Amino acid sequence: MQKILIVEDKASIREGMRDILNLEGYEVIMANHGREGLRMAKKELPDLIISDVTMPEMDGYDMLKELKLVPATFRIPFIFLSGNTEIEYLQKSMNLGADDYLMKPCPPEELLETIKRKIQKKPVYGDQLEELRKNISAAIPHEMITPLNGVIGFAQLLKNKSLEIDLDSRVEMAEAIYNSGNRLLKLVENYIWYTDLEIWGTDKEKIRSLKNEPSIDIDKEVIKIIDRYRSEKNCIIDQDVEALKMRIKPDLFQKILVELLDNAVKFAKPKTAIYVSLSQEQQELVLSITNEGPGMTPEQIEKIGGYMQFDRTKKERRGIGLGLSIVRKIVDMHDGSFLIESVPDDETTAHIRFPAA
Repeated sequence: MQKILIVEDKASIREGMRDILNLEGYEVIMANHGREGLRMAKKELPDLIISDVTMPEMDGYDMLKELKLVPATFRIPFIFLSGNTEIEYLQKSMNLGADDYLMKPCPPEELLETIKRKIQKKPVYGDQLEELRKNISAAIPHEMITPLNGVIGFAQLLKNKSLEIDLDSRVEMAEAIYNSGNRLLKLVENYIWYTDLEIWGTDKEKIRSLKNEPSIDIDKEVIKIIDRYRSEKNCIIDQDVEALKMRIKPDLFQKILVELLDNAVKFAKPKTAIYVSLSQEQQELVLSITNEGPGMTPEQIEKIGGYMQFDRTKKERRGIGLGLSIVRKIVDMHDGSFLIESVPDDETTAHIRFPAA
């Protein structure tokens, strides 16, 4: 049975559509505003979403924006059903990625025909995923060739018997080869992570199984990784960590923390502390990581999702930006939220929120 989510703040309209769709054999779930609709879409993964535009808490436009950032939901057909007849509302809806825009009152025959047509429509990738792929393709040559040149160049020097290289220089060359190799390894590992998560995001059963993993002590995972960064990377990290549990695979939670810490370390000002906190706020588990550094503008934060490195042409920065994309995918699969707050040339804080068990 195909499942349809109706997001509408007026109960009479919501329930009227439910009765029509039930008679046609559809399973119907309902929400009375955009925030509840977003939560239900992530949890239930419906086959199609019908939404009003103007609603309390979160309107239909903001809900659609969030759905397009989630691997499991950005392909779900989305229909706006609204009383707004101005052309700008229609244009904005299409620009955000809506599949159709119907006017209220909509005859049942037109509603049913549109639903049937959109559910049968072959899913297509959103503009944001295409942007990410373009960014990856543009960065691959540089990110692979640069460390490879380091490995090959220093290896050639070391194998040249005619060169007299002292022990200290040999150690420096070996360290450069080691670092370049690790840089390549991280690149390959993140491609594998991203590909796996992209596949999982289209598999409803896989997502359900991830949400039903045994509980782990996430505070212990946080402390373990912080200690590793302090010892291996000589980082200054302050922490405020509560004892909390969560249903998540340990390697997925570790990946979130490692990618966020890697970014914090990469962009932190020298000799400044990185602050990590883990707490429970009402019905949410909150992980926050703050660093002092260049920060980001609101426009740069808005682009996060098809992750790219900002101002790459002006500033040389290692990596292609896949790490934060991986974090968002993992968070979305567990019905969480990912928010970045930043002040340019001051500090940046990444907040991860998960529903409490």
